[in-house]
Amino acid sequence: MPKTRKVFLFIALPLVIIFVAVIVWATRNRATPTRSSATDTNQEVVKTDATKTEFTAQIFDPLLISHIAPLGELNGGGSEWQATTGVMINIKPTVVTGDKMIDVFAPTAMTLESYSYHKDPRSNGNADWTLIFRVNQNITIKFDHITKAVDKIVAVTTSTPKDRSNEEAPRSKISFEAGELIAQTFGTKLAHNWNIYMTDKTVKNIFANQERYEKSQIGYRFINGACPFNYYEESINAGFIALMGATKAGQSPDCGNPSNDVPGMLSGTWFFDEQIEKTEEQLDGNFASPLSIYKDSANRVIIDLIANTQFRVEGGIDPATVSTEQCYGLANRDSGRTSGYAYFKLVSPTVMKLAYSASGSCPTSFPETNNKTYYR
Repeated sequence: MPKTRKVFLFIALPLVIIFVAVIVWATRNRATPTRSSATDTNQEVVKTDATKTEFTAQIFDPLLISHIAPLGELNGGGSEWQATTGVMINIKPTVVTGDKMIDVFAPTAMTLESYSYHKDPRSNGNADWTLIFRVNQNITIKFDHITKAVDKIVAVTTSTPKDRSNEEAPRSKISFEAGELIAQTFGTKLAHNWNIYMTDKTVKNIFANQERYEKSQIGYRFINGACPFNYYEESINAGFIALMGATKAGQSPDCGNPSNDVPGMLSGTWFFDEQIEKTEEQLDGNFASPLSIYKDSANRVIIDLIANTQFRVEGGIDPATVSTEQCYGLANRDSGRTSGYAYFKLVSPTVMKLAYSASGSCPTSFPETNNKTYYR
């Protein structure tokens, strides 16, 4: 072998070995965010096995449930904006006949952090509990529309419902073990559903204008909103996921996401104010802020909220594919009668205009009157 080739190999081979070793080490050790699922593109989960929280007891018996509405598929407009951060548990009607209740258990060891026991005007004066538990420094879990708390909770809170739903701390600290009964419920009086809201600081959901949520006082509920069923081992998780759907089980392949935002597209949540600090509910005639538009797992375009109404457009064009403008013919969700139209026009990736009419059909071009400007 020529002397020059021997010298080249003597120098180059060690360099190649060192380079490969560095690449392998970096790949194994970098803290790269991973997606919670292939379909959940709006969520990053930064976790290690050492810090991962696992639930070991089922919160409720899945056999008693007809379906579970995924994250991001409950309301989303006006005062109900925050509802998109939770899952809605729909109890089978036969299970709660005669106001029978289902049991609610602690999924892991946790401590009661705050509560509310208040009259619900929508349920003929019946009272509802809201129970918020601390799991660890990162995770809280909230149960809403709970009918009856266990005596252990009543002893440190109250037995008299209040007129307002303000949350407050218990008089003393109480904790529960995994599998311990914490409450019973038949859900809301009419629909027999109830909600679970969970936040996890190691979860980061992505929005079209992330800064707006970061600066909002309640933005953490959206950024850190998590699915409680994703904290179970695979076989238990699969049973819960099989129940996912907006109107019936099996409509959604996963637990959803609080964010329906698609950058540059119509889908997601919009606000009156260009100032990103403002996210509170605002009304201007028929228009409301926040306003959400998205396609749910039942193949309906949800528009929430216009004229104090949530509209559901069966089989409408997916807002996630709309980059210019789209008009939706509206129908009353209860009677099915035609209720005018909602015409959306994207001025830019972060500015949208909405024209609404309570009567008539979609016009051939965007109306110059009776419209409102929204921002990401």
